[in-house]
Amino acid sequence: MLLLAKSFLFILIVVLCFVGMFLFKSFDVLINFLPLDNPEAVVFTLTHNVGGAQRLMYKLLEPYVPKTIEDVFFVFSIVGLSSMGLSLFFAQKEAKQSIRHILKKALIYSTVGIGIVNLVIWFLVIYKFPLAPYVQFAKSIMADPIYNSLYEEDYVHPDSVNIVFEKKRNLIFVMLESMESNFQDREHGGNLDENLIPEITELLNTNLSFMPGGISVEGTGWTMAETVAKTCGIPLQEPIEHNKYGIRKYLEKIVCLTDILQKNGYEIKLLKGASATFGSMNYFSASHGIDKKNIYDLNTFMKKGILPSDSSFFTSIKDSDLYNEVKELTLEVSRQNKPWMIWFYTIDTHFPYGRIDSGCVEIPPSLESQDQFPFVVRCTSKLIRDFIEWSKAQDWFENTTIVVLGDHPAMIAPELVGFSKKKITHYWLNFFVNPQIDSLPKKERRFTSFDMYPTILEAMGAKIDGHALGLGRSLFSNEPTLIEKYGWSPLNALIKKKGSKYKSFWD
Repeated sequence: MLLLAKSFLFILIVVLCFVGMFLFKSFDVLINFLPLDNPEAVVFTLTHNVGGAQRLMYKLLEPYVPKTIEDVFFVFSIVGLSSMGLSLFFAQKEAKQSIRHILKKALIYSTVGIGIVNLVIWFLVIYKFPLAPYVQFAKSIMADPIYNSLYEEDYVHPDSVNIVFEKKRNLIFVMLESMESNFQDREHGGNLDENLIPEITELLNTNLSFMPGGISVEGTGWTMAETVAKTCGIPLQEPIEHNKYGIRKYLEKIVCLTDILQKNGYEIKLLKGASATFGSMNYFSASHGIDKKNIYDLNTFMKKGILPSDSSFFTSIKDSDLYNEVKELTLEVSRQNKPWMIWFYTIDTHFPYGRIDSGCVEIPPSLESQDQFPFVVRCTSKLIRDFIEWSKAQDWFENTTIVVLGDHPAMIAPELVGFSKKKITHYWLNFFVNPQIDSLPKKERRFTSFDMYPTILEAMGAKIDGHALGLGRSLFSNEPTLIEKYGWSPLNALIKKKGSKYKSFWD
């Protein structure tokens, strides 16, 4: 019985050693491609209905399984041989020298040796893991909602202010996956030796753009959270009630950008090259003024014969195919005698390496996937430039405002982009084509995704009393944004405090 218990202990230690070594070896890929220091993003991705997230994670971590097995076998071989050597050495000095006795000693020495290796490995894993944010996150989840001045004093409910459309202009709203102003060269305010987005740089310079770009704060930083922040003016924070199908009641108690446009008679179309179930985007849209028949995603396009492009990490149609669908739908909706909004998301620049389009950029021979991201970014820059140029040639252009935003900073290893420094401030880019403004605003601003909510509406020519909606302040006004008012760290501290009013947005 004792030998059985020792054997079980040995097996347990072996399993822990494998898991610890696997985490240690794969940690760099996790920290580079996931916002690992953002527990809300990680928890949301792993626990909610996020479509292909599990496949992506599997593909990222799969190569580390055989490597870990090799390393564990090597460690076991060294520890096992050393343990057997020690057993034989000490057996010579003892009365008992039976094979059974020597093997028992070897097992004990091996268990101790592997245990020490385990302690070292797990110490390194815990040392490298950003544990503090997860401890804080767990505390906030368990804490009862309290009074939070951020929502009680700074939050402006859209129903409490007067929003007037003197003229109902059309809106094209583009969310560019992982696009940063940092992808420019240093001459143009970026962090690279070579400008990866020269076409976008030209668009930034010839249209209105707020520099250096948007900053991510708590409750933002991944696509679905940025969607909520940019269109509803609040962060996305756990706990969120959901079932296996996703988040059915998605912030139904608040008023978002699309709610306001729908109320004012807008026809709204949403397009995504991937599945709209990712992050429960389908439920969010349906809860905020977008008819289900006006949501076009991967399933819609596959029924039309547009098949997803090859990618090991995510399933979607190519951005170039998506732009063609956007153009076709825009021409269709522009024939109607009512204002309209076309809202679409690109995806080719999604982590870990993006998806390269051979029809868009010239691909060097034998290009490895880990080296392709700069080429993917170049393609994204060209595609959005071409779309803007196409739009300018259309009859509806003069009565249409186009808003282009990076959805969040890129989740990719800095060296794969070409950043020389890891510790830089990442800004998602923005520019406004045909904004309806009375005077040129101050272009240098500190702002977050919350501020896009009223800014987009005022770019369309809407008049908002107080220039504020949700936690956002219009950048076309002189109202200080909350990050200008509080500063980055104090604002994050306020967002982390779960307020009773925030809870009421869901209940």
